Amino acid sequence: MIDASPSLEAAKGISGRDLLAYLDGEGWVSRPSKVDGVMVVSKEVSNTHDRVELIVPVKAENSDERQRVADALRTVSQIDGCSESQVADKIRQATGIRLSGTKSTPSDNADLSVRKKDVATVSRRTAGTIGSNFWVIGGEFGSMNFHKLVEGSAQVQGPFKTRKEAEDAWREVSEENRHKAGVRFSIVEEPKRAGA
Repeated sequence: MIDASPSLEAAKGISGRDLLAYLDGEGWVSRPSKVDGVMVVSKEVSNTHDRVELIVPVKAENSDERQRVADALRTVSQIDGCSESQVADKIRQATGIRLSGTKSTPSDNADLSVRKKDVATVSRRTAGTIGSNFWVIGGEFGSMNFHKLVEGSAQVQGPFKTRKEAEDAWREVSEENRHKAGVRFSIVEEPKRAGA
């Protein structure tokens, strides 16, 4: 019998949607199942001709979501040659989940970088300003580690005079792109500067 407790523990705070976004970024192929709110995710295992399939619930009211996520963690850990908790950590990192199970907020992603050209444009727009300005930056990333933007996808919105205005813009642009797992936006605060 399989001891499911390590994978159930590792699955805490990870939703089926988070798992699906991570697997999609890792080259798994998803398709809807015949059951509403459930996706079937598959991948051919390297060095074999075997195809692995996982059942991933994507509706929050699914009563066995945590068990299905735990099952997937066990399977992916075997394929990747690492522990369930290591796979869970990769999912959390890729999808912005804190260990408490909550999603990261815009300020948690403040280290997000945009292309140098975009940063230079932002700097020119705000040179000599006094007081803080807030910007919403982001775009589509080439992988789920969110290190490098896809060429031409960078977006910069602002400046916003208040953090609330920036958060409203962040919510709007994030909601517009929520179906795209590789798109992420953050709020950054420009440091105060004295006028020249």
